[in-house]
Amino acid sequence: MSVAVVGVASAQAPFTVVSPRNYNADTNSPVVREKIVLKFPKNSVPSSGYVGIFMGKTRGEQILDEKFIEATTLQQEGNYLVYRLDTKAKGIADDLYTIRAVLYVDYADRPREINQTQVNVRVGNISSIKIPNKGFNLRYKFNSGTQWKYRVEMRNSQSVISSVQQTMGVRAAELPAEAEVLRYLYSIESNYGNGDGLLRLQIIPRDGRRHEYYSVNGQVDKWYNYQMAGLYGRFTSTGNEIFTSIPFAHNTADFGPIRTGATRELFGNFPLPNLPTRPVRPGDSWPTRSLQSNLKGSVTPEDSLKATLYDRVPMRGEFVGVEWEMGHPCAKIRNSLEQGSKTKEGQMALFGKNDGVNTLSSSETIWFALDLGRPVKIVRDQTIDAKTVVNGMNSSGGPGPDGGGENGEGGRPGRPGPKGPGSTSSNLFRQAGTSRLGGTQMPGSGFQPGGGNNGGRGSNQGGGSQTMFIRQRNQLTFILEQ
Repeated sequence: MSVAVVGVASAQAPFTVVSPRNYNADTNSPVVREKIVLKFPKNSVPSSGYVGIFMGKTRGEQILDEKFIEATTLQQEGNYLVYRLDTKAKGIADDLYTIRAVLYVDYADRPREINQTQVNVRVGNISSIKIPNKGFNLRYKFNSGTQWKYRVEMRNSQSVISSVQQTMGVRAAELPAEAEVLRYLYSIESNYGNGDGLLRLQIIPRDGRRHEYYSVNGQVDKWYNYQMAGLYGRFTSTGNEIFTSIPFAHNTADFGPIRTGATRELFGNFPLPNLPTRPVRPGDSWPTRSLQSNLKGSVTPEDSLKATLYDRVPMRGEFVGVEWEMGHPCAKIRNSLEQGSKTKEGQMALFGKNDGVNTLSSSETIWFALDLGRPVKIVRDQTIDAKTVVNGMNSSGGPGPDGGGENGEGGRPGRPGPKGPGSTSSNLFRQAGTSRLGGTQMPGSGFQPGGGNNGGRGSNQGGGSQTMFIRQRNQLTFILEQ
């Protein structure tokens, strides 16, 4: 039987890594970044075969600290079988490594090794980016006529747990894997001599489509491209707003004829992040501000008279480090609420605080491409924690859906549960005309948290008071289309 196994293997092409080639410092071999793509000949693995991937640090002829990565089947792409190793996702630090690929087939219900090959690679996600002595002077490159298009993923979750559940280690709900998705445009309409840019900010449909479906005020509706209206603003090369405005009447090829007050228009108010005003190096920090939409409810004709569409939220900027992201050398910047500011009434009011909100934390992480002069990725995160005491009942329900609570299943209904901090999932935009859609109360976006709801009703009637903990989390992820 073993001869048969060997025969199957020998009928294949040689099992060897054909790309990348072995790293050799003397020949200026390329450094690999982000994802290592291993290519094998198409017929080098039998149909019943699979590959185990091992990786260890290379020191001379030795392999140190070799670790098993995973066992997997290879994907065919053209004339090759391909395996991709995401070094950032696996937390693989910059260094010289040996990757060993072991070919297995199942024999007598056990894996049997029939061949192996290896390649040396140098990972350089960070070390390959040179840092100037004076630091990086990060600036947007507002080149007239260019368009920056992003995929925007929106996720939110809300959970309610009792003090008893908290002591038992029950965790709040995590963000869902599924996201509501839209496409967003920053169009550079004009460039000023000092580096400022005149930008149009607008939701756009996917290529080849004339409409999209978006959730507005809890209702999914169809929106045509001519209803997706733009905001206009002049911004400095660090992202600071000079002025912004909403043209209330349009008659252009982009939008089509729009009659004020007669046609719904869809707005998304997502400004670019602010950049540091001075050169910075990894480890530096600075005071900064994040732009937050000041559009409240439906957009009105009075909003078109405003000179600004944003409030400025004080935050702390930090240069986390440099790394490659999406094929570009990037400065990784994180802006967050200053320590202790989440307890100040003024700060809480800026974020649309509802009664019962105890803490609020907000951050945005930016991967700013040093070669492009724009972000390739932005992640904006906001978490609201509220604590409330429900008197006279045990097992009272948590916040119900928009519009009021619901009765629990079985038992006599308890008292209404705690008032929630509100919902943001259905208020992602702003509307005008008969209705105009806008964004969130998260810094750098246009969402507006909705009002709190009466909670659902519990399933049992109890005695004493009970403390309930409510957590609401919202996340926006912007990914540059390339």
